[in-house]
Amino acid sequence: MTCPNCGHSTYSPSVFGYHLCALCGVRFLLDYQNINEYYASGEYRSKIKQIDEQKHQKRRAHHIIQYVGSPKVFVDIGCSMGLLMDEVRKTGAECYGVDIDPVFTGDVFSKLSDVPKQADCITLIHSLEHMPHPLKYLQGVYNKLNPGGRVVIEVPNGGVNIKNEYYRGAFKFPHVVMFDDESLAWAMQAAGFEVEEMIIHGLGGMINATEWYYLLAIGKKPFA
Repeated sequence: MTCPNCGHSTYSPSVFGYHLCALCGVRFLLDYQNINEYYASGEYRSKIKQIDEQKHQKRRAHHIIQYVGSPKVFVDIGCSMGLLMDEVRKTGAECYGVDIDPVFTGDVFSKLSDVPKQADCITLIHSLEHMPHPLKYLQGVYNKLNPGGRVVIEVPNGGVNIKNEYYRGAFKFPHVVMFDDESLAWAMQAAGFEVEEMIIHGLGGMINATEWYYLLAIGKKPFA
């Protein structure tokens, strides 16, 4: 077994049944090989339900929109109901979604490679932690962006300063990996991005989130 992020074979037991990679620093579950089949089956939508899901996604969209800028072409990976796309579309952007198990039925594709245009901004909002190979996926995001384009990533904060038993729920399947600020920066830089900002916060998501629940990172694809 190797780390699903970087492929390194040295790791040690960590918190809540996860293992800590000695190279890239992510915490990961050992059993992650069948994650795509799990989503494609529809089991995720039937079992994992957020209370007031639409309100939850709307709060998150209203928070994330400030980091998107003014792209001509925008892609939201893990778009679900498409609420963030709706917000960005108000700016005049051409919007596309990517989701292996979408709720929204507009311009949504199952693969990023199927999106017909290069993007100026791509978001992965609570999506990257579900990926069986996050670094490989980020490299695909990098290739899909125009030079100077921006990636906005938000994940649960997998730092070691876990202060609340309620947050234990973030450390379970189907979250394949859990990032802290250092391991997320490592993955972004390994994919080719310049890390512009890293923010730990508790805004826009669950109503009872504390200020350290979420980790938001902004990266830029450099010009040649």
